[in-house]
Amino acid sequence: MMRAIELLTWPVRRRLQKAGAAAGVPPVEREQAPTIAERAVSTLESEPSAEWSAAKKIALRFAFVYFVIYSFPSPFASIPGTDKLFAPFNKLGLVIIPWVAKRILHLSQEVSWVRNGSGDRTYNYVQLLCFVAFSIAATLLWSILDRRRKSYDKLFALLRVYVRYVLALTMLGYGFSKVFRLQFPELHTGRLIQTYGDSSPMGLLWNFMGYSGPYTIFSGLAEAVGGMLLFFRRTTSLGALLLIPVIANIVILNFCYDVPVKLYSSNLLLMAIFLAGPDLLRIADVILFNRPTQAVKLSSPLPSRWMEYARWALKLSFIGWILYRDISGDSQRRKEYAAMRQPKTSLFGYYDVEEFVRNQVIVPAATAQPKRWKRVGINNDMFSVRLMDKSLEQYKMEHDPTKKTLSLASGDKKFILALEEPDADHLILNGNLNGDSMRVQFRKVDASNSLLTTRGFHWINEVPYNR
Repeated sequence: MMRAIELLTWPVRRRLQKAGAAAGVPPVEREQAPTIAERAVSTLESEPSAEWSAAKKIALRFAFVYFVIYSFPSPFASIPGTDKLFAPFNKLGLVIIPWVAKRILHLSQEVSWVRNGSGDRTYNYVQLLCFVAFSIAATLLWSILDRRRKSYDKLFALLRVYVRYVLALTMLGYGFSKVFRLQFPELHTGRLIQTYGDSSPMGLLWNFMGYSGPYTIFSGLAEAVGGMLLFFRRTTSLGALLLIPVIANIVILNFCYDVPVKLYSSNLLLMAIFLAGPDLLRIADVILFNRPTQAVKLSSPLPSRWMEYARWALKLSFIGWILYRDISGDSQRRKEYAAMRQPKTSLFGYYDVEEFVRNQVIVPAATAQPKRWKRVGINNDMFSVRLMDKSLEQYKMEHDPTKKTLSLASGDKKFILALEEPDADHLILNGNLNGDSMRVQFRKVDASNSLLTTRGFHWINEVPYNR
């Protein structure tokens, strides 16, 4: 027991020894100082920690189970070489969730996990239901087996560390993707020639964010800075208080613009509130009630100095790796995106369909002809067709300027059409496509001079320029 006390009080004794040496206290008297510190520590250890209420203990048990199963294997999956280690766990949900949907919920539709950018699929709602149900069951069993426990101070501190790292990694990932203009890239010509009425709510939000690079970068920096602050105990509350309005704004945008990340962003907001929760009363004392508050013990020194050094070395190495991975990866993807947008074919651009002939019959540009082509976008290797019913058809494209042909591929089907270029602004396609003979004439559209891209910023506006 005495050895344990010596280890625990070593930092205190060391500081007292240094203070004594600086004050010129003889060594004999300095040897008595540790006994005073030991008596103080012994007194603190003998005092039982404050007993938690039943509701607080139940809430901690539920939060621990829920946050862990919702987030795992993050943040451990960020450690290089852990992919194979966590692969069985990741596959477990792919088996359980569809089984629950079919056998317990009796859903008629097939529930499967397919990576398509949406986090609000039926699969995700069933998954969330499973997480909540499991957390409630685990909390009930835990409360019965551990009903004599008076408090969970150490477990609560451990959970805070876990949630801090999960949320920090997530916000750094989202933040840097905005800083490098990957999540909301600049407006391309296809967006500029699209009408407001043809935009989906999510598309309208992407246009709004993509138009203003400074605002997008600012919002990304807010997320990244908040995430960085969570890595350290002393700045955790500041980071959480910064992230609560930042994430709340994201949640509102997701709900109001029908962005399919509603469940995930709501859980991130819940994590930020959880991290700020313990300090909210103290903050209210200072800001709202104008009264002093108690300081919170933040340091938890390890028994020896080398352990503290090792902990900091591991911590800083992990943070350094995360920053290097996110920044270098996003920087490389930004370069690839910029290269992809550079025209590599003379056909690059967007075209309005002036004349459309199918099976020797001219099809007028009317909404009553839903499968008639309305607009065509030609990228370096993609041929996109917007139909009158606003649906989109896309083909892999190969342009052979020597043979004057355009090869369009969809799935395992491939079609070769003759290409004519009467002048610099017109194209004519002839050939068979999807079983129909086609003759289509396009006129190139210049969207680079649109008002949205040319209006710019003005310090002085004598009248609102609202178009």
